[in-house]
Amino acid sequence: LKKDIKHTNNKEELLEQIKKKTLKEIADMFHIDFQTLSNNLQNNQIIISQEDMKLKDIAKENSKDIYQLFILILTLHVKNSSPKKG
Repeated sequence: LKKDIKHTNNKEELLEQIKKKTLKEIADMFHIDFQTLSNNLQNNQIIISQEDMKLKDIAKENSKDIYQLFILILTLHVKNSSPKKG
C-alpha cells in the first residue's frame, strides 16, 4: 500500500467503539470468559461495582484512561489465545 498507518486516528476510532460497551459485551467480543476478565481487572486494582457497567464508566470510577483498560483487556486476550509452549 505504501502508506503509513495513522495509528492515532485508528486508536481514537477503536476507543470510541468500545467505550460504550459493557464489560460483558467486551468479554464476548474478545472471547474471554467474563469472570476471568473481571478477576483480571480486579487483580489490577480495577473496581467493578456493577456487571453491566460500560467501559467508560469503569474507567471514570477508577480514575483510569479507557486506553489503559483496553490494553489490560487486550493483554488478557492475547495471553488466552496464544498457544502454550512446553
